[in-house]
Amino acid sequence: MFEENRQLGADHSSERNKGRFTADYNKLNGVRTTKFDSIEEKIRHKDLSRLQLLDAQTKTILRKNLAVLSLPLITLNGSMRDINKSIGNALKQICGYNYKHATIDKYLRELKYLRISSNFIKATADFWITFWAELNNEHPTLLCYYLDGNTKPIWSSKSCKKSKVTMLGRVMNCLEQVFVHDSFGNPTYFQTYSGNADLGTKALSLMEDIEDYLKAISSDGKVNRVMIMDSAANGVSTLRSIANANYYFITLLNENQTNPRKFKHIQPLVRYEHGAADLGECAVELIDSKEPDYIFECRGIIINWDKGKQTVAVTNLPTQIIDGSGVIKSYFDRWPSQELQFRSMKSAVSIHRVMGYGKKKIPDENMREKQEQVRKGIDKICSELKDVLDEIGGFDQELVPFYKEERLLKETTIIKDGKREADADTLSALETCQKEINRIKRSISKLLKPHKAKFGKLQRLRKEWKLIHRKGSCICCGCRT
Repeated sequence: MFEENRQLGADHSSERNKGRFTADYNKLNGVRTTKFDSIEEKIRHKDLSRLQLLDAQTKTILRKNLAVLSLPLITLNGSMRDINKSIGNALKQICGYNYKHATIDKYLRELKYLRISSNFIKATADFWITFWAELNNEHPTLLCYYLDGNTKPIWSSKSCKKSKVTMLGRVMNCLEQVFVHDSFGNPTYFQTYSGNADLGTKALSLMEDIEDYLKAISSDGKVNRVMIMDSAANGVSTLRSIANANYYFITLLNENQTNPRKFKHIQPLVRYEHGAADLGECAVELIDSKEPDYIFECRGIIINWDKGKQTVAVTNLPTQIIDGSGVIKSYFDRWPSQELQFRSMKSAVSIHRVMGYGKKKIPDENMREKQEQVRKGIDKICSELKDVLDEIGGFDQELVPFYKEERLLKETTIIKDGKREADADTLSALETCQKEINRIKRSISKLLKPHKAKFGKLQRLRKEWKLIHRKGSCICCGCRT
């Protein structure tokens, strides 16, 4: 037989040596049309008797289950893309065999065809929630679950779902991983989605799947479930989905969402109990871009940092459950909690320190030179547009009383099912006030139009100045080089 094969010659030797399918195979109609079908569609035509899982011994299945269960630890909760790294060798001590990525990946794919993977996710979450709960003696007011996502680009000419890959600055084929940690920074699970993993739909359904396990760690079976996300998940449609599912959320607004006209019922500032800032409670009205007529109202907390920066957090947690300081602390505990494992490892091996040297603060001449360039650029444009800026300043002064009147009128209205409700006189007065605001804004736009390029440059320089104006020195090791 071997002699006959040698006489036949090599069949696509360049491809066979790499262990790949040929281009002709991928062009087959039966392969091409079903390549990206859902699992539900593929199951109908799948020969389940060919699955390797069905021929495996019980001992082997248990070993692989244990390997999958340990993935949040072995992969640093998703920061590594596979288990073929050095830390993956720990599988030999955990489950008795040093499995590689391809083996576990194939095992999980076969579980999908057997429709077991969703139950496996629930069981994995149940295990980690119970495991970490036994080690934590604290009983926080909120059961916080920190959600974050990481987008992995896929360099392929084949058709795949596309989304924004921030680290590359482009929209392309990608997979998105969603990580979930509990209140103490312990990993619960992570899952990968094709394209964009919308937290309002996919990740929310996963949290609902493990709802029974979340309640199980509460002594009375009642729990305040809070999903804490970064500003990448602050879309109004996402927040609406979370609120409608009877979950609480905490997130931050982007800079372009912090328009003072959206705030009402602004309370006096109080000191932040856990940091250098003042907090102001308010109500925030957000417009859903997918439904422009829908108004989403939620609780807002304005954070005025002592360093001069302002941040706005939004939540649907009532003040009866937790005050403003507690909300802000819960959010900013997110990063140390999600990076708890890696932070502990850095501390153990001291890789975050410069060993053998002292540290000192020295002037950063490059940054100071850049600051001077930006400042001169701002001054130059402001001098060239002095007359126009003076006129705009006059219009801004005209807007102040209208903004105040608009806020007072909004505070007398209520938002019900996304619609503003009030008596006819109040709604009429609000509409008149907003027309005056729009009239003045049109006048400002008319002044800006002939100098659009210069104002655009001025805006970019001012934005850059906000980032660099406090930077003028750096920390350097005390070496002589």
